[in-house]
Amino acid sequence: MMVKRKTDPPDFLADLEGELFVDEPMSKHTSWRSGGTADYFYTPENRADLLALLAQLPLSLPVTWVGLGSNLLVRDGGIRGIVIRTSKGLREIKLLDGKRVYAESGVSSAKVARFSTANSLTGVEFLAGVPGSFGGALAMNAGAFGVKPGTGLSQLNARTARASAPGSWRGRFRSHIDRCNCRRRAGLFQE
Repeated sequence: MMVKRKTDPPDFLADLEGELFVDEPMSKHTSWRSGGTADYFYTPENRADLLALLAQLPLSLPVTWVGLGSNLLVRDGGIRGIVIRTSKGLREIKLLDGKRVYAESGVSSAKVARFSTANSLTGVEFLAGVPGSFGGALAMNAGAFGVKPGTGLSQLNARTARASAPGSWRGRFRSHIDRCNCRRRAGLFQE
């Protein structure tokens, strides 16, 4: 069966700064190089663009988050709704007050480890061995050498389509988000 390629983006995606692809092959965005198409594939230009997108999305549209696509296996039937890739526009990392690191969700885990080490900060060296993005490592509670990503994390901000849900990290991301009644997980930011 041949599926027609959609030609026009929906109106709610018209005034954004990032890149939108329609019927985008997910095989281009995963380390396994397999999988069907995403109805819509959006790469926000920056954090403000992501927040603008989330404010416009209909609640009925399924949202799937992708960072670097490491170890992501997409079924041949693809992904319905919109896929939001954080690894291009959400890559800011900076030192705060000489002893804390701010990292957006699209920064690679390895880069967070290298940046911390270069600034004489310890405790996240294990991230050098965790594939993928920092946001993905937090969302999946990934770890290495018996250490989890919540180690040393002082604050987590989860953005949703309708509200922000800042809170203290307790090492249980999914339950933290559930307590906030967040319907969509957005970029994860350490501040």
